[in-house]
Amino acid sequence: MNGRIWSAIASAFLAACVLLGGASAAGALANALLQGLSVVVIVALLWTGRATMPAQARPLLWIIGLYLAFALA
Repeated sequence: MNGRIWSAIASAFLAACVLLGGASAAGALANALLQGLSVVVIVALLWTGRATMPAQARPLLWIIGLYLAFALA
């Protein structure tokens, strides 16, 4: 994907955060949706190689991955 698509994704995500974000109990589902969407955007950026990750962050990534694996199991 080129830079325009990522800019559009970032703009759409920011707009969704502004419109759906909130701290009320009624906004819990919207906040969960935003958090799930943010994980998808981050994974997509890392998967395509557009975002680089320092070597010091790799152990933390393994810890997070193991935590998610146990949480989803």
